[in-house]
Amino acid sequence: MIQHEKFMKAAIEEARQGLAEGGIPIGSVLVKGDEMIGRGHNRRVQKKSAVLHAEMDCLENAGRLKAADYQKCVRLLDATWHWILSGMKAMQV
Repeated sequence: MIQHEKFMKAAIEEARQGLAEGGIPIGSVLVKGDEMIGRGHNRRVQKKSAVLHAEMDCLENAGRLKAADYQKCVRLLDATWHWILSGMKAMQV
C-alpha cells in the first residue's frame, strides 16, 4: 500500500468514528515524514462546540510540537461528503 493511502484510510476511519458518535463525518490526520503523529474527527455536534473541527481535534491529539515540526507536517482531511452535499444542493436533489 502506498503510504499516503494508509494515511487517507486513517482519516476515513476517523470520519466514520465521528458519524458513529452521531456527529459530522469528517476525519483528519497529521503526518510528519512517514509517521502519523495525530488524528482526530469532527466533534462539534457531540461536544456542542463551535470550534472542535476535525483539524483541531487532530492537532490537539498530536500534542504540542515545535514550530519547525509543524513546517514538516502535512494534514490530510477526509471531507468527501462536502462535495456530495454541495453537488446535491446544486442539483436541488
